[in-house]
Amino acid sequence: MLEIQKALERHGIDFDKVLRHGIAPTILAGILRQIDRFTAEDSDYHEWRVLIEEMGPDGLLTWLYTAPVDHLLTHRVGQSTDELKTRVGEIPRRRDPDTVWLVERFTETYVDRWTAVSWRQEYRYLHLERKGCCHPGIMHERAVDEQQVAGYLAEVGCRHIDSHDAEDISNRPISVAEFTSIALNAINRGRRSDAAAMYRSIGLVRPDDGKVANNLGFCLIPDDPAEAMKCFERALASPHPDVPRAMTHLNMALAQYLSGDTDAAVKSIEDARSSPPEVSLAHLWDLELALGGNWVTVRVVELMNYADALERFIASGFIDRTTPGAQGAIGARGQDDSGRDDFAGERERSSLGGRASEDSGSDTE
Repeated sequence: MLEIQKALERHGIDFDKVLRHGIAPTILAGILRQIDRFTAEDSDYHEWRVLIEEMGPDGLLTWLYTAPVDHLLTHRVGQSTDELKTRVGEIPRRRDPDTVWLVERFTETYVDRWTAVSWRQEYRYLHLERKGCCHPGIMHERAVDEQQVAGYLAEVGCRHIDSHDAEDISNRPISVAEFTSIALNAINRGRRSDAAAMYRSIGLVRPDDGKVANNLGFCLIPDDPAEAMKCFERALASPHPDVPRAMTHLNMALAQYLSGDTDAAVKSIEDARSSPPEVSLAHLWDLELALGGNWVTVRVVELMNYADALERFIASGFIDRTTPGAQGAIGARGQDDSGRDDFAGERERSSLGGRASEDSGSDTE
């Protein structure tokens, strides 16, 4: 790690900013996954759980922006809750946009998974309206398709982004949506339990957040559809104003069908169709591949097209071709820990089986 730090600093890149602003979601995701799995003997992660229960998201964010670098790298709390409470005011108003852009530009293969602020920075850089996020020679190491970036900006509307900077991911220290990319990579490598563990811990921070409940349920559908249904029930009952109701109903329908309740599944699809329209980009389960027991995600733009596909999936008699209690086995066939990556490209800010805002969802503030 010291060599990486020195290499970055030789190129004028602030290693501390990269950790606290650029890869912060990855650091927190690792902690959140472990919190869900800690045992009474695991005192390190017990400290984290206590911190979250006493301080909520402020505890995580205060630690992120005040802990020594070695604590960030080793997931060590290192400060008492009382100490952290006195330092809440040190949480920055926003993440550094150039650092977010830098990290996404050179670590995120899929441009459509960058945040909107990074699209905007890149577009202005390509049009010579601003300098790059690092040395010109390094910028040239990756060529970015201008038309692709322009297309994504058009999807969300440049004017809309500029007039809603308060909603931009870089203006919030950490948002729940920032964990979507991490969850998707885990899911499409067959590590659904990792993604679910992360969202369960986020639920400790945001217990009433319907988006978190929806995302957790989505992760559970292939392996535990009954538990997934409980998550979707919580999501639909959530007071959170941005719950993607149409999408949650569709997720519920799939879980109900896999649990053997076809009538309820059909009703949930009807509920989705009668929900307010949602202009969205989402990651949903690829139903065609699911027919073969391979659970990977697919990018969805039109929710009602997915509703049609879900109706066809139900009509296919998929569940009738499995033996009683085979739902877990169905999920297991797609849960290959070999590291295989069937990733279907989609930008980070889209929800897991839910609505995608321009570049963020509910925040962990």
